[in-house]
Amino acid sequence: SLALGLAAALLCMLLGAGIIWASWYHKKSTASAKVPRGLIAMVFTDIQDSTELWETDATHMRLMLMETDKFMRMLLDKYKGYEVKTEGDSFFVTFSNPDNAIQWALDVQSKLLELDWPMGSDMMGSKSCQPVAKHDSAKMLWNGFRMRCGIHVGKPEVIF
Repeated sequence: SLALGLAAALLCMLLGAGIIWASWYHKKSTASAKVPRGLIAMVFTDIQDSTELWETDATHMRLMLMETDKFMRMLLDKYKGYEVKTEGDSFFVTFSNPDNAIQWALDVQSKLLELDWPMGSDMMGSKSCQPVAKHDSAKMLWNGFRMRCGIHVGKPEVIF
């Protein structure tokens, strides 16, 4: 009777381990099939001093963030990018072509220069938003908030 109980318990444990292994194997093979091949580029954006800007002028920050989010998504379509995630004022996007990622980031910076920023707002009074021109010309270097774009290029793989 004790031997029968131990045998049944062992059988249940082996069956459970087999189910867990099969589930893991299926998940791994399914995930591997979805992973892009070759080089991909991941871009992470961040607005410099965004917490300070939100505290200084939440109304204009919200409006300008809606504007920038809109054109960043339009540019994603143009450069065949994929929006993985947004959190607060940050974007995480990917591209199957690293050149497209670089061009997207450059176009984001150009669009920031062209935006109609609320010049009389408290937000624009912040050092993180003030327009900056090249010292020996009228060429603008910065206008509005500063958007950082970090790019990583590599080959994806599934690791469990």
